[in-house]
Parts: sequence; structure tokens; C-alpha cells
Amino acid sequence: MAPANEGSASESSNTKASDPKTSKISPEFGARLNQLEPQQKIRAIVLLETGRGRPLPARRQTYNERQAAIAQVRETAQHAMGELNTLLQHFDGHSLAAAPDALGSVPVELTVAGIAALAAVPWVKAVLEDQDIHPARHLHQRPKKGWQA
Repeated sequence: MAPANEGSASESSNTKASDPKTSKISPEFGARLNQLEPQQKIRAIVLLETGRGRPLPARRQTYNERQAAIAQVRETAQHAMGELNTLLQHFDGHSLAAAPDALGSVPVELTVAGIAALAAVPWVKAVLEDQDIHPARHLHQRPKKGWQA
């Protein structure tokens, strides 16, 4: 795979983020990326294409069926890891996990231009913002009047 050049990757960031129909980056994440310099490093989660687009079975899967499905997703996603690592190196980035998880996702750290390049390759399903998780406030308060469980 020949890595995309950094100039066109930056330009595709603007187009990808503004076209919600074809974007692998959410409009909100794209808007935040557009506020950053192309060489600024950020963390993201890459969802690798796993081919699991078929409908789920009508019945609940057995434990063994679920484990087989997880193994298939991991194996399929693992095939893209070499290309992912090559692209990450080109954009001064690195993977934050040794292998994809059960959903075929890999946390990464790379430049903003690299995020746009990831969104342009066919073996990436989506690029998600790696967000901090904060505890909900006001858990001890009662719901407002009129709200029913």
C-alpha cells in the first residue's frame, strides 16, 4: 500500500468531515479536527472492516457460536494491522494495542492528517474520537415532575 501524501490527506479531512453520507468521521469529530493543525497528534479509535455486515440470526447464539464470531472478527481485522501500522508510521503515529479487539477496533495515536488518510482507505469502517469518560452528575437527585419509569 502506498501511503497517501500528507497534503491531500489534510484536504480530504475537510471534505470527509463535511459529507455525512460518505464520511467515516462524524461531523462533530470532523469539526474538531478542522480546528487543529495537520501535524498535531491526537488519539482515535479505528474500526477496521471485518465483513460482518450480514444480519444476526433470529435465535440467540450459543457460547461457542459467539466465540467463533469473535474469533472471525479478530482474524479478519488482524489482516489489516500490517497496512494500519504502515500508515501510522507514515503519519508519525502508533497503535495503542497489539491486536484488534472483539469488535475489530484499534486505539491509535497519530496526526490529524493521518486521521484523514485512515478515513480514505477501504479497510477502515470508521474513525472515532477517543473521548474521556466522566461520571454523570446529579445521580442522587430525583427525576423532574412528570417523568415516569
